[in-house]
Amino acid sequence: MNNERFGEKVPHFKIQNIKENRFVDKNINFVSPTKAEELSRHSFQIGDLIITKLGNPLGLCCKVPEKYPYGIIVADLMRFRPSTRRVVDQYLMYGINSVIVQNQFKAITKGTTRPRVNLTIVRGIKFPFPPLYEQRAIVSKIEQLFSELDNGISNLKLAQEQLKVYRQAVLKKAFEGELTKKWREQQTDLPDARELREHIGKEREEAAKNSGKKLNSVKPLTEVEVNELPRLPNRWRWVKLGELTDMTSGRAFKKSEYSSHGIKLFQIANVSFGHTLWDDVVYLPEEYLQKWPELVLKEGNLLLALNRPLIQRNLKICTLHKSDLPAILYQRVGRLDLLSEGLANYILYFMQGPFFISKFEKDLQGIDIPFINKGKLHWPNKYQYVANKKCKPSFRKSKPAFQSAIR
Repeated sequence: MNNERFGEKVPHFKIQNIKENRFVDKNINFVSPTKAEELSRHSFQIGDLIITKLGNPLGLCCKVPEKYPYGIIVADLMRFRPSTRRVVDQYLMYGINSVIVQNQFKAITKGTTRPRVNLTIVRGIKFPFPPLYEQRAIVSKIEQLFSELDNGISNLKLAQEQLKVYRQAVLKKAFEGELTKKWREQQTDLPDARELREHIGKEREEAAKNSGKKLNSVKPLTEVEVNELPRLPNRWRWVKLGELTDMTSGRAFKKSEYSSHGIKLFQIANVSFGHTLWDDVVYLPEEYLQKWPELVLKEGNLLLALNRPLIQRNLKICTLHKSDLPAILYQRVGRLDLLSEGLANYILYFMQGPFFISKFEKDLQGIDIPFINKGKLHWPNKYQYVANKKCKPSFRKSKPAFQSAIR
């Protein structure tokens, strides 16, 4: 028994260390030489194959790494010692992990409460067996293709990171006016963004009057504050985000109120980066649509996660689509109630851009679970400025002009 590499300890492999075609060299357990002698019938050595007896999926196989010349396996693992005169160990490993063998394992264990394989089952598996020289050729080709695949994955990850940088550069230029510079030069009768701002102000007052709610007062930017901000193209204006939208946060519904079906409860887990995510779905009774009408969500609503809203400088914000409904707003998710048609996508892109993210990040609170307070986020706050596109005001009778301006 060669234990010099690990002192007087003998490695003890468990099921978590065995994956498809690879050994996971983490959290290795060790036993004493005396205990290893007692468990010698479960021993392994270099060149052996280790197979999982249970798990999902089961029957995963890998080769013992050279780092571990000798050791013990737990009862949920099997050890194979291939004869090198008959079979290439790598060929056998790849074959056991292939669909041909894995489908046999599934068929054998189908319908059992705890799927499990043993040596008898494995020995009875039907296995394609070419001549030895062709096994080597197959292994060589597999490893060549796997290497190319690994390189492709690395290149894809690099491309994804580059796309993130490019996306932020595009958003930065968009809200500096660079993307529509030529378009503006071709126009002759462009109005000032002040007109749209005044129109939205009237809509805010009208909406508050019709709902019977108090209008949230938002002080306009002072000349000093505007001068501290980046310069904008002619006819653009800096405004506070609170002049364009109000925010509604949801209610902390109790688990006892949940239902097996009915109305979807829109939680933080359902807000992703620019889109909704329904991996985790919770329902409320259908009568809650009438019970909580102010929290009922609509197509086109803009929703923001208030807990952990930023992950690697990506903002958890999304727009609702018809397929997401019906749904009700949960606590710590903010709904941006837009006060003019056509602003949703514009504000969505602005809030995903580098200017907003940099300012937003500074106002996050908490360490373990960073969060933003509704009051801090909105209204008013120095970083919440949106550069309105120069456009004609929309009076709900025709398509807002600034939608065309963005194109």
